[in-house]
Amino acid sequence: MSTLINYNVNVNQLKEHANEKGFVSITLSVNDQATEWGDNVSSWVAQSLEERDAQKPRKYLRGGRTIWSSIQEMFIPKKQQND
Repeated sequence: MSTLINYNVNVNQLKEHANEKGFVSITLSVNDQATEWGDNVSSWVAQSLEERDAQKPRKYLRGGRTIWSSIQEMFIPKKQQND
């Protein structure tokens, strides 16, 4: 099984969240419906258990989309036509 996701991120948004080695943990969520922009992937800076328990707001980064999947049930947004 495999799935390809096309995803972009602005590195300037990540600098403040990097650890001492320069890494940033990012959480991706793949949805079964597309947004009005055709994206079905959301991303945010990963939160600790304590941050989630305290219901701290997520730092959303950018959207993306599934472009291919070997999983037949996987939702793949249709390519939008620019009219």
